[in-house]
Amino acid sequence: MSGSNQFDTSKLSALFDVEHRIRLAESPEALRYIAVNESRPVFDYHQAAIVEDAGVTGWQVTALSNVPSVDRNSVYVQWLEHVVAQRPPTGREAYVLDDVGLDDWARGTWLEISPRHVLMVPLDMTERPEAWLWLARETPWRAADINLAAHLGEVQGHALGSF
Repeated sequence: MSGSNQFDTSKLSALFDVEHRIRLAESPEALRYIAVNESRPVFDYHQAAIVEDAGVTGWQVTALSNVPSVDRNSVYVQWLEHVVAQRPPTGREAYVLDDVGLDDWARGTWLEISPRHVLMVPLDMTERPEAWLWLARETPWRAADINLAAHLGEVQGHALGSF
C-alpha cells in the first residue's frame, strides 16, 4: 500500500450513499449489483466482479460490472475464475493481487483484458471469507482507497450474511 491515507470528503459522502443503498437492498442479487456497479464514486475502478467459493466447483463469478448477468462462456469470466483458482484469496483483509505464480495463459490474457492493478476485498470477516470483490484499475491502489474498499466490503458482507 502506498500513498496517503487522507480521505476525500466527496468519497466519504459517496460511501455513505452506497451504504444507504446496501441497507435498502431487497435481495443478494441487488447487493451484488450495488457492489460491482455503484461503488465507483467511492474508489474509482474500471472493472469489478464478485467471486464466490462454490465448494467442489471452485470459485465462480457471481456478478460483473457493466453487464446485467454473468456470461459463463465469456473469456473474461473463464480467465477471472482461472486466476482466482490459481491464486485463491487467503486471509480476511483486502490486498493487492499480482500475477506471481500464474500460468502463462493467465498472465498473458491479463495484459489483454484487464487493468493491471487489482484489489481483492473480502465480503465478510470470517476466518475464510467465501465471497470477494475483485476491483481492477489502471492506477495503483492507494491506502485511502484500500481502506474505503475494505470498509465497504465489511458492510456488503454483513448485508449478504443477513440473507
